[in-house]
Amino acid sequence: MDRKEIKAYQKELRSKIITIIDTTPNWCRLPDDAPEIRQVRELQRQITELGKMCPYREKT
Repeated sequence: MDRKEIKAYQKELRSKIITIIDTTPNWCRLPDDAPEIRQVRELQRQITELGKMCPYREKT
């Protein structure tokens, strides 16, 4: 993946997170082990891992 593909995929993942939060009623009151919370945390982890990929960090 080159840098543009990584950024596009990160943007797609962020939009999925926003969609989950917007469509989940009482988001702020959900327990930490709720499936929606786990799904969002997994997406956030994927975004972080994409940011650590080599093509993204070429500027040295």
